[in-house]
Amino acid sequence: MENMEGAWVVLNCFVTQVLGRYDTEEAAREAADKFGRCSFPYQLSPDEQTRMNTAA
Repeated sequence: MENMEGAWVVLNCFVTQVLGRYDTEEAAREAADKFGRCSFPYQLSPDEQTRMNTAA
C-alpha cells in the first residue's frame, strides 16, 4: 500500500520521478512490477526520508 512517508520509493528508470512511496520492500517491488520494466524500488536513507517529508 502506498504511504507518503514510507521508507521505500519506486523510481522511474531515469530517476527523475518518484512513482510512489511504500512502507516495505515487498510493496515497493509489487508496485514497480505494476508500473512496468522501466521502474525499480529504492530504499530511502533517513536523510532522504526527512527531506521528502519536509517537502511534502
